[in-house]
Amino acid sequence: MAACSVCDYENVVGANFCSSCGTQLQKAERVDDVTAAYEPIPLDIEEVPDVTDLPEGSVAAFVVYSGPKKGTRIALGTEELTIGRDPSCDVFLDDVTVSRSHAKVSPNGEEFEVIDLGSMNGTYVNKSLTERTFLKDRDELQIGKFKLVFLKVQDTEEAP
Repeated sequence: MAACSVCDYENVVGANFCSSCGTQLQKAERVDDVTAAYEPIPLDIEEVPDVTDLPEGSVAAFVVYSGPKKGTRIALGTEELTIGRDPSCDVFLDDVTVSRSHAKVSPNGEEFEVIDLGSMNGTYVNKSLTERTFLKDRDELQIGKFKLVFLKVQDTEEAP
């Protein structure tokens, strides 16, 4: 946050003018290794993406519904996944609104638990800030600008 020198209003990082009084803000020294603040925005899931052709052993998936990687499918199996801006994360989300090590998704039997790893912007499930929660089919996971839909893979052999 950048405080206005006139009215002390806390403006978002990168703002050129104060949102409260309109005064031009002092340019701070640019630091590329900073996570920008980002507020969650509502998303209404209209259509369920197809996840029937995921790799064998996949029991669930994330589909990026909003953000720079829209349409990307991430298969979930029995391994824990890390999500973050660090390229070494299992799910690499390259945007300053995502912390280097933002969250992890841990399988627990047939359930998956999402755990925030102390990120700056937080981890949201269905628009609610959470530190850790179990995901249900069609839950919306928001990490920075990225919105992912959690989908359980239906076993086609058991379907009537």
